[in-house]
Amino acid sequence: MSRNDDIATLFEIIRNTESYKENSENGLVILLNGEWGTGKSTFLSELKKCINEQDDLELFNEYNAYEYDCYDNAYIPFFASISDKIQLEKRFSSFIKSIGIGTASGLQVLISSVFKSFIKNVTKVDLNDVSDELQKVLDEVEDDYLEHFQEFKEHKEYIKDKMNELCKKKKQIFIIDELDRCKPSFAMETLEIVKHFFDIQNCVFIISVDKIQLEESSKAIYGNINSEKYFSKLFDYQFNLLPINFYDAIDLEDQNEELIKLTSKVYGYLNISLRDGKKIFNELISKNKSWTIYQSSFMLFLFILKYTDLSFYNAFLNKDYLKYKELFEGTYNVNLEKYKKILGTKIGNDMTYGEILDEVNYCLNHMWYDLGEVNSNTYVSFSGSTKSRSLVGEDVKKYIPLKKYDGTLKENIKSIIG
Repeated sequence: MSRNDDIATLFEIIRNTESYKENSENGLVILLNGEWGTGKSTFLSELKKCINEQDDLELFNEYNAYEYDCYDNAYIPFFASISDKIQLEKRFSSFIKSIGIGTASGLQVLISSVFKSFIKNVTKVDLNDVSDELQKVLDEVEDDYLEHFQEFKEHKEYIKDKMNELCKKKKQIFIIDELDRCKPSFAMETLEIVKHFFDIQNCVFIISVDKIQLEESSKAIYGNINSEKYFSKLFDYQFNLLPINFYDAIDLEDQNEELIKLTSKVYGYLNISLRDGKKIFNELISKNKSWTIYQSSFMLFLFILKYTDLSFYNAFLNKDYLKYKELFEGTYNVNLEKYKKILGTKIGNDMTYGEILDEVNYCLNHMWYDLGEVNSNTYVSFSGSTKSRSLVGEDVKKYIPLKKYDGTLKENIKSIIG
C-alpha cells in the first residue's frame, strides 16, 4: 500500500508552517483524521520512513498514547518518553511533583479544598462573602505549594528552552498515535501538554485520531460542549485520511486478481474497513487450499457475515434467511440497505449473490444429506425461474466447497467458517 500523494501533501504543510498555522503562535499541530480501520497506523509507519529520508526534517519522537493509558497522569509517560532527548532525567522527579500544583488537575484539588472549606464555614451564602472566604482559604495554603508552582514554571521554561535548541537545528516532528483509544481524561490531558509546552518554532505535532471518537471523549470530560469549536482551537490543520481501496492495499503477487477485484467491490458495498478487510481476506486465503474462484467469492461473503453481522449469519445458517430477504425487499432499513447492491452482484458472469443465497437456503431447508447424492427431477421455483433439485445441488456445490462429504450442508459450512 502506498500513500505517496498524502505524504507529499503533509510535507508541503510541514515545510510551510506559517501558511497553515491558525491557533499556534509558533509551532504547528496537525490532526490526522481517519475512521477506525482506515490504515492510520500503517500510514504513519510509511510516513516515518519518509521523514528519516529528509535532510531538513527529523522525527523527534513517536508516541503511542494507548500503551500508557493505564496511568492516571498523562504527564509521566509523555515526558518519560522524551526525557533523554531534552535532558530531563535529573529534573524528572521534581518536575512530576511540581505538576500537582502547576496543572489543571492540581488546581482542581486546590479548588475542591476551597469549596469544601467554604461550605463548611459559611452557612448562609452571601455573594459578598465569597471573595473574602476564598482569600482566607488561599492564605492558609502551605508555603510549599507556592514553591512547587514556582518549580513548575521553571521546569516548563527549561523544557521549552531545550526544545528551542533542537528545533533551531532542524524541524522536529512529533507523532502521537492511538489517542482516540485512550480514556477521556488521559486523552484530553495529553492534548493540554501539547498546547502548553510545545508551541515552539519548527516543532510540528501530527496527532492521529478518529475525530468523532475524540469528540466523544471531550464530552465525557466537559459535558455537552461544542466539540468542533473546542478542537478547532487545539489543532491548526485537519488532514483527512480517506479510506484506501482494498485492491490498492494488496500485493497482487501470487494472488488471484479477479478475486481481489471482487473482494474490493464487496468491501466497498458493505463499508468494510481496511483493517477488518485484511483480517477477513487472510482467513479466507488460509482456508482456501484448492477452491475455485466461484467458491472463494461466495465463501468470502459468509466470512464477512461472520465477522460483521453474526445475527444475519446465524439466521442464514439456521434456515431463517427468508425473514431477512423480506426485510431487504420491504420497507427501507438503514442497517440492511448496504446488502442490496451485493445481492445483485454477479460472481464472474454467472449467478448473483442473491440467487446463490436463495438456492443455498433451499438446500439448508430441504436437503439434509450429502449434495453429491442429489439426483431428483423434482422442480423448484426461485423468483420466477424453475430448476430441478439436482441442478440446484450442482449450483450449490459450485459455490460451496464440500469438506465433509458425509455431513450435511450446514456441517460443511460450519466446518469452514466456524
